[in-house]
Formats: sequence, C-alpha cells, structure tokens
Amino acid sequence: MITGAEAISKIEAQFPELAAALHDELHDGLLHVQIAVFSRLAQAAIDNGDRAQLTKIFELFRFLFLNGSPELINALNVSFLEHLNVTDGRVKRAWAYAAMPALIKNAFDKLAEYNRELHGN
Repeated sequence: MITGAEAISKIEAQFPELAAALHDELHDGLLHVQIAVFSRLAQAAIDNGDRAQLTKIFELFRFLFLNGSPELINALNVSFLEHLNVTDGRVKRAWAYAAMPALIKNAFDKLAEYNRELHGN
C-alpha cells in the first residue's frame, strides 16, 4: 500500500517541475495540499489541450488510486478529482472527461454525484 509520502515522491519523480511547489515551507508534509499541486498540473494540461501530459498524469493517478492507502485515496478524491474542471466554456475541456480511464471517470462521477446530493443541486 502506497503511503502519502511515497505518492508525493512518485509524483515528484515523474513530474520534477513540481518539486518546489510540493515541498515549499507551507506545503511540505500536507498531503491534501500536495495532491492539489498535482491536480493543478492536470488542470493546466486540460486547459492547454495537452493530451500527452494528461495521459501521463492519469496513468500515475490510476496507479496511486489502485495501490494507495485509504488516506491517499481520500486525498486523490478530495484534492485532485473534486477540483478538476472538464466542462466546456471559453476553453474546450470536455475532451478530458472523455479521455479519463474508466476507473478515474467512475471515481469522478461518484464524487460529483455525492456533491450534488450533499449540496442539493
């Protein structure tokens, strides 16, 4: 089972450009905040239409989600998936939802349904 700290190491190894943000004095050791850094990378790939980068991100997410500790899975749901915007607007984003592997799409949909029930919309 992959712990939060191990997940951050794997994210940093695969995306070294995130190292400073993952380990700054405010974020270091705060799993949810660190996973949000990873989520912002995914959102940037979505907003930029970078399919190759998003595929790489989704592959790592899937690995972490399948092998993660309960704490890590919670952080991936709450601090990664919950904040992704895959809705078309001024920027085309719906392609990213279609590109999600089934496991991620299922988790994304469950989280969206939970939030709709929780907030009544």
